[in-house]
Order: sequence, then structure tokens, then C-alpha cells
Amino acid sequence: MTAAQRTQIEQTLGYRIGKTINLPIEFDNLRDFGPQCVALVEQVGLSAHDWQTSPILVNPPGFVPGALCLLSELHGRMGHFPAIVRLRPQPQHSPTVYDVAKLINLQALRDAARRRTSLHT
Repeated sequence: MTAAQRTQIEQTLGYRIGKTINLPIEFDNLRDFGPQCVALVEQVGLSAHDWQTSPILVNPPGFVPGALCLLSELHGRMGHFPAIVRLRPQPQHSPTVYDVAKLINLQALRDAARRRTSLHT
């Protein structure tokens, strides 16, 4: 996360980000992703209480299978899905520079899907 991206997020949220934890993620395709995500999340060092009560925003890895496993691990610890950052490349910029396109509340998306499901039963 660059300083410019952090500023964009803070402007979108309307408040300053308290703590940023940057963890490099490199998935080993020869090993199960689940245990790799557990080890990654353990590095964050939050207590069970913090996981369940802190506002957490995640910039997920670009590797989709790994990102999905990571979100599953986070959901299990948090009791809900986290909000995520969606980045997009700036057009006609070389080298590629990414802007914050949107903050996505995954739990709100999940809750809306549940309401649609209940309408169809």
C-alpha cells in the first residue's frame, strides 16, 4: 500500500487509518493454501477480541485462490467478512500505478445475498 493509496482510503472513509500491517504474500503452489493463510494471519498478532471488534480493511492478494482462502480464514476469526480495497490501474501510466477504486463491504454483499435467498424460498 502506497502513501497515496492510504490517503485515498482515508478520504473515502472520512477518518485516518489507525494501524497498517503490511505482510508480503507469496503462495507456495506445492503446499495447501489453508495452512499458509493461517500462518499469514497469525503474523498479524491480534487477539480473538481484536479480530471480532476492530474495524479491519484488507487489501487482498491478487492471486484469487489464495485470496479466497485468506478471506475464509479472516471470516472464521472475525465472525463476518472484512471490507476490502479494490485497486485499479491508472490508464496510460507507465510503469503501472494503482489507485483505490473502491472500498467494498463484503459482509454487506453477503447480507444482501441472504435477503435475496429468503425472498425465493
